Amino acid sequence: SQDDPDRHELLWTNRQEELFHTWRELCGERSVRHGVCAKRNKWRHRIISLCMILIPTCLSGITQVYSPPMLITFGFITNGILSGIQALFNFGGLYVLHNEFSAKYEDFKREMDTELIKPKSLRIACDVYLKSCEMELNALTRQAPDL
Repeated sequence: SQDDPDRHELLWTNRQEELFHTWRELCGERSVRHGVCAKRNKWRHRIISLCMILIPTCLSGITQVYSPPMLITFGFITNGILSGIQALFNFGGLYVLHNEFSAKYEDFKREMDTELIKPKSLRIACDVYLKSCEMELNALTRQAPDL
C-alpha cells in the first residue's frame, strides 16, 4: 500500500478459494430457494385473485336468473375472506421480492465466478475482495425475505 509500505496484501491461497466456493454454493442454493418461493407465491396470488374475480362475476349472473340468499351470502363472505387473505399475506408482493432476491443471489454468484476464473496474478487483492464479498453477502442476507 502507498500509505503503509510495510503492509502486504493477503495472497490467494486454497483456504480463501474454498471460502469463496462455499459462499458461491450458498448463493446458488439461496437463489434456487428464493426462485421456488417466488413461483409458489405467484401461483397463490393468481389462484386467489382469479377466485376473487370469478365469485362476484358468477354471483351477479346467477342473481339475474335465480336469487338464493344463502348462496349470495356465502359467495360474498368467501370473497371477503379471500380478499383478507390476499391483503394479509400479500402473495403478489412476496412473489416480486423473492424473485428479485433470487436474481440478486445469482448475480453475486456469477460475480464471484468471474473473479475466481481469473489467474491469481490478475485477481483483485484477496483481502479487499474478501471484505467486499463478505459485506455484500451480509447485506443480501439481511435484506432478503424469509424462506
